Amino acid sequence: MDFTKPKGWKISPEDYLARRTAREQLSPEQRAKVDRRLIASSSARNAPDVFYSLEKGANPDASNMGGYTALMCAAQNGHTNTVRTLLQGWANPGLWWKSQCAFIMAVSHRRINTAELIREYLPPVLPAQIRESMEEVCKSAPQPVRAYMYGWLKREPAAAPV
Repeated sequence: MDFTKPKGWKISPEDYLARRTAREQLSPEQRAKVDRRLIASSSARNAPDVFYSLEKGANPDASNMGGYTALMCAAQNGHTNTVRTLLQGWANPGLWWKSQCAFIMAVSHRRINTAELIREYLPPVLPAQIRESMEEVCKSAPQPVRAYMYGWLKREPAAAPV
């Protein structure tokens, strides 16, 4: 398969809505199949297949049997190109499972470049939930990860209490 996506590719809101409409026309079995392919491709560092799955109507926020999204799987393994493809395909970096999000998973597995990429798609102010999770991970993290996380916590303002 020739993977020639334009540089800076991002699904427009119109394309996203068109894909959601097309997805609704798929049978439940077809939806499950394309979602499974997306998750498998994300874990296997296969950005072209992730792009293809998104084109076929995969849910960018699909999760595996353990509850982890495709973005979390790619972030945990440090697959930066796959993470970029998912984020540009409207995957939500703010989804939480078992007190972790994709950003926290990338940092706690020492995938700093991947964490930096995900951070660009998070809100400008770290939500309290992310700060608390980072502080918890800092307690048991190795020194390089701890230094990185404390650096984030010092320079990022806390979200206002709700």
